[in-house]
Amino acid sequence: MYCITGGAELCTTLLDKNSNRGEQIGFGAIFEVEVLGTILLNKLNSHLDKLVDYLPPEITIDALKKFAFSVRKLSPDIRQPVIQAYVDALQSAYTAIIPVFPCLFLYSRK
Repeated sequence: MYCITGGAELCTTLLDKNSNRGEQIGFGAIFEVEVLGTILLNKLNSHLDKLVDYLPPEITIDALKKFAFSVRKLSPDIRQPVIQAYVDALQSAYTAIIPVFPCLFLYSRK
């Protein structure tokens, strides 16, 4: 068993010669979740690093990355830029996976 780990720490076995297309597409979906999580965290890190000087001392960047609900503890003037950082990171991650769907569709039609 080979393990593919990432932000979501998902594990799966690699495909063998007896695998069918359904399993291959499932494997691709798991791989895509890993890629999506990596892009999301990288973009979120870059956006939140720009805001570190404006955060109160009791709220750290790590806390914001691990617990999105800690945004509620922020003052309204910094809350909006932090929410926008999450929105921009999600938009980047989902935009990156758009080309994958037509490829999977075309592959499933073989």
